[in-house]
Amino acid sequence: MFKTDKFFAAVITAALIACPGFGVRDLSAETPEVPRKPGTVQDGKYTLAGERIELETVRSDPSTGVALLAVPGAPELGYYSPVREGVDVFFTPLMLNAPHRELTLTERQLLHDILEAESSIDFAIYGLNRDSLVRALRQAAERGVEIRIVGNEGEVNPRYVAAFEQFENYENIAVSYTNPSGLMHNKFLVIDRETVWTGTQNMTDTGFTMNVNQFFRIRSAELAAVFRREFDQLHAGLSRQAKEKVTPDAFLGVRGMEVRVVVSPYDDYIGVIEEAIAGAEEYLYFTIFAFSVDSIAEAMAAAADPADGREVRIVGAYDALFAGREWSTYRILDIEEVDGRAVDIELITRKGRGKLHLKTMSLDGETVITGSTNWSAAGAVRNDELMLVIRCGNFAAAYNLYFQKIYRKYTGRELPEREASIGGKPPAYPPEADACKSGRPGDISSGIFPPISGPISGLAFKKTLCYFRAGISSSG
Repeated sequence: MFKTDKFFAAVITAALIACPGFGVRDLSAETPEVPRKPGTVQDGKYTLAGERIELETVRSDPSTGVALLAVPGAPELGYYSPVREGVDVFFTPLMLNAPHRELTLTERQLLHDILEAESSIDFAIYGLNRDSLVRALRQAAERGVEIRIVGNEGEVNPRYVAAFEQFENYENIAVSYTNPSGLMHNKFLVIDRETVWTGTQNMTDTGFTMNVNQFFRIRSAELAAVFRREFDQLHAGLSRQAKEKVTPDAFLGVRGMEVRVVVSPYDDYIGVIEEAIAGAEEYLYFTIFAFSVDSIAEAMAAAADPADGREVRIVGAYDALFAGREWSTYRILDIEEVDGRAVDIELITRKGRGKLHLKTMSLDGETVITGSTNWSAAGAVRNDELMLVIRCGNFAAAYNLYFQKIYRKYTGRELPEREASIGGKPPAYPPEADACKSGRPGDISSGIFPPISGPISGLAFKKTLCYFRAGISSSG
């Protein structure tokens, strides 16, 4: 059970999100008697404005048709990439100096899914203090949705503790904690046993707005079942070696992709990563928060060594907080040659405030490895972690487009032509030409959120999002 000296009270700044422009104005003088209308803020609560938000392409990959989209004039709300039907990838904004309270693109879709849940939500999360998420989960519970939440036992961050305390003794919400001697470091939700949300992001103010993260949604009952088996153990208080292995060693067929679930500590995530690196032929991009496993870095150096005929181009981005530590693998990869043979390795570090919190690798435009797992010894043996290996050209293209933005932000340069081409195999899953007219209602792949009537714990929604693919260009 968490202990805290003081309950942290989150003060929500009233914000009007206007379309277009996303201006913010103070509506504190408005009285509760004013009829609630779309586009207003009352009682210090959020109401989204406008019938829909049109997104514009900021980067695209001509070889796959995958686009990285954002709200015009509002990069602080992050980026979104529709990968294929039922698979949507969201990225946080880059280089903000302070967190903000406006609902990001990631947040909007996640809140929508929580508020539309019909039966159950299983939520494993290390860091939580985002007020919108807390209120949306409580509102779902009030509608009768059965919610189970597991957090990190012994957590000392007062804001995380305060958020979890809001769920205790709350009807239809069962909270538990696990892994007192390590970290319950997971970041995933399973909604209605069908929709999986996971990635690198904690559900915090900085996680949504300042730290560099990705969070993605996959609709798959089969994948959800694997996540729930692991969640059941965590919620029962089991952790680390006390858990039984519940993940298949093989790849699953999920929405036309190949997906493997790798859980620490009982799956060998280090071996999985090294195997993927050994199969790389052209290039490898990575973005990492903490990277201390020498053997992974040595596998990268070997892939770049022209001795075996591969000469893999490697571009890696480290978070500045850890890049200079003596245990960091930066020292291994900061090289120009191996045994006299030139290698093509470039390392960059995060600049500005916030954290480069991704734990993600992209190989040859075909495979992405991502999840909660830092590439560290703790990630292998002490923590409860979950990582996915995803084989899908479009998923890799989405990450690579975001990586290009990271590279440009941190270096002031564009990736060289060779690397800027997403490449890889021909796209196996071309996106719909007119995505706003396809897909199931309520799925962001269809382009439009369905309306949610009435105020919902201060989160009143109307139709809020639509994207258009016409005239995609690679500029920006």
